[in-house]
Amino acid sequence: MKDNLLDLDVAAQGPDPKDMEEKVEKMTATLDALQTQYARLLAEHEAGQSRLKRRITRLEKKVVVPAQEVQEVQEIGVEMGSVATTEEKK
Repeated sequence: MKDNLLDLDVAAQGPDPKDMEEKVEKMTATLDALQTQYARLLAEHEAGQSRLKRRITRLEKKVVVPAQEVQEVQEIGVEMGSVATTEEKK
């Protein structure tokens, strides 16, 4: 710079190749870190989904009512319905 004027030759050279290389290396390192974090999060999510499926399956097995009990409950419901209708007739 001379007399507050820009040196056009230096300005025309463009960005420093070392700076560009450093930026690319930094971006590569950042991308690697993000891929690692994503893989970990994905594995955690899949493990959580698997645990939830197993838990739901276990709960569904506990809730299964034998067919005989279902039939008895239905019969009680029918009897209560007939009791209700006889009370309504009174």
